[in-house]
Amino acid sequence: MWWSEYHKEATELAVDILGADALVPVGQTPHTAFTTDSPGSPNDSANWIGVFLNARAGTIYAGTSQVQRGIVGEQVLGLPKEPRSDGGPWKNIPGHG
Repeated sequence: MWWSEYHKEATELAVDILGADALVPVGQTPHTAFTTDSPGSPNDSANWIGVFLNARAGTIYAGTSQVQRGIVGEQVLGLPKEPRSDGGPWKNIPGHG
């Protein structure tokens, strides 16, 4: 959770610094969608925008940040579990559950 949130914030800062240049990216895009920036990559707007978009996806494919916060709250802080959507009156709806 920490890495995906940090990565998202750092790339948002980069896009803020790029300003209007972020609207029309030029240069080399990242080599792959599943990693961060490659070492030695050029410092151009297309590279930063590609990493920015991948960082947003990281908060989802790493196990959404919201789910990770729930796990930390329950297991580390001892908070009560979140209510489940497959329990209660919803389990009686035909074709669901």
